[in-house]
Amino acid sequence: MKTILAIAGIAGFAAAASANGNIVIAETLWDSDNTLQGWTFTDNGLGSWDNPGADGNPGGYARYTDVASNMQGPSLFAPGQYLGDYSSYIGGCFTYDIRLEMPSNDPGLPSNYPRIRLQGSDGSEARALANFDLTTDWTSVQINILESDWEMVSGTWDGLIGDVSGLYFGGDFLLGSGPEGAVDNFRLLVPAPGAGALLGLGGLAMARRRR
Repeated sequence: MKTILAIAGIAGFAAAASANGNIVIAETLWDSDNTLQGWTFTDNGLGSWDNPGADGNPGGYARYTDVASNMQGPSLFAPGQYLGDYSSYIGGCFTYDIRLEMPSNDPGLPSNYPRIRLQGSDGSEARALANFDLTTDWTSVQINILESDWEMVSGTWDGLIGDVSGLYFGGDFLLGSGPEGAVDNFRLLVPAPGAGALLGLGGLAMARRRR
């Protein structure tokens, strides 16, 4: 069974845009081998990312493993095809699947899950808004490239979106240590021609929970 959870904005946007089709700007499925497919992290001794090659949604996936409690592990940074001028992507979206790896632990806060952060070349930074708790089921998330779907950490939205120099997932999600966060099927999409009228409908982040 699939449960649709509207996190922000108008729930009709995602279904309508999907019906008209989307243009894939970039995607990472983590299915072809056991590598991170160009995504990188800096080993700080507190955790690591890998691709188990199986048990994803489907195939492989990006998995974060923590080695210390209450310490910030390394973030997972996207390759160059996800960076640059996002001005023409306004109204598009990111879609990806996430899962909690450790059923005995709870993230505690809705914001504590593998969510996207963007950095701009001017020092600006934003993180996607979160309004739901991660579970051990694969959950599909959509984050629109609209200012209303993001929380500015520093700088301005306009300064950020004009030159995105970094896109990444944070590394530390839970108390304790061991496998924690899982990410799969990451895509950067823009609406296909004919779906442009939908862009004024407002922000939306959605999750389809697979049971």
